[in-house]
Order: sequence, then C-alpha cells, then structure tokens
Amino acid sequence: MIEIFEEKYEEILSLDEVLWRGDLLVMDPSCGPDCKIYMLYIAENRKEFGLINYVGYKGGAQMNAVIPKEASSENAMNVRLLWLKDNWNDCIPIGSFESTKFFRWRSE
Repeated sequence: MIEIFEEKYEEILSLDEVLWRGDLLVMDPSCGPDCKIYMLYIAENRKEFGLINYVGYKGGAQMNAVIPKEASSENAMNVRLLWLKDNWNDCIPIGSFESTKFFRWRSE
C-alpha cells in the first residue's frame, strides 16, 4: 500500500486484474525523477487511454503513450494487465512492465 496526499492505494498484483481510470502506474526510478507516477485516463475520443504525470515538476503533463481500446475487456473501458504486459513496448515509451508497479485507489 502507498499513500499519496492522504489517499491510500493498494498494489495490483494479479495479471488477471484490469486497470481503471484513475489507477496509478509507479515507474522504476531509472525512468528519471520527473517520471515517477502516472495516472491512467480515458481520452476524449473514448477510444483509447493515456497516461498523465501525477506528481512532481511535470505534474499534469501527458506522456506520449496511447493504449488502444483493444486493451479493454469486452464492453468495458479498462486496460487488461495481461494485454499491457504483452504490448508495453508498442504503447509506452519508458520503463518496462516488469519494473512498473500498479495501484488502485482504496475506498474506505
């Protein structure tokens, strides 16, 4: 579990899970000090997903990453972790799936 701005996030560990809008990707430190945490968002066209820098100097900046709707489960707007693992290099320009941690906001 991590805490950011007094909000708690639980790590997603299973490849059978999906990422939803608002879930976090915590990148490996080797990606650089300005590339620590990204939040998944749904693009305006509702056909793809993007990543936005969540904290730090570049907070609010969009990563040059496009995750297509084909990453989603049927009839849902999410990103299957297994799909992301298999397609990381095609859609995310930094880091690796293996070195990234995934977190979901924990409601209490």
